[in-house]
Amino acid sequence: MHKFRKIISLAVILITSAMFCLNAQMTLKAKVAAKVNNEIILQSDVNKHAKLYKVSYDEALRELIDDALLYAGAKIAVPEPNDDEVLVMINEDKAYYANQVHKDVKDISEQEFLNALLTNNVSMKTFKEYKKRQLWISNYVASVLYSEAVKYYFPTDAEIAAATEAHPDLLLEGAGAAISMIMF
Repeated sequence: MHKFRKIISLAVILITSAMFCLNAQMTLKAKVAAKVNNEIILQSDVNKHAKLYKVSYDEALRELIDDALLYAGAKIAVPEPNDDEVLVMINEDKAYYANQVHKDVKDISEQEFLNALLTNNVSMKTFKEYKKRQLWISNYVASVLYSEAVKYYFPTDAEIAAATEAHPDLLLEGAGAAISMIMF
């Protein structure tokens, strides 16, 4: 009986050690590239971003850090987007998807759109969270830009005269064509 306990104890120790080693390996795979407030940016996320947007690792890291900083500011400065606003964003992406597959948006079923997300390893829950985050950041950026835009600048007559004399070619109207794109 005593030998049996020793064998069981040894087996438990080996299994525990193996589990510890597996956890240690898993921890090593999830290397942190940056930390912004409470948000951790993993090296794997930076690599995915770099590959997806065809940018360098450093550029991808900078973009993800900028995004995390904007998100932190958005959570402080503007109200959280509601579910209806997020749904509008998702429907816009659904319309974009319909255009990409040359279908009318009404012909795209929820299941087809979900399958398209899943082929990119994105669940609907993750997609909604992403769209909510992007909408929150967008609202924040718009509020900051609007607050800056209301600070008008009016040049004086003297500044206008000086600019006109220095660059008369900028005020000449030449022949040209107007090109516009109509999107439906």
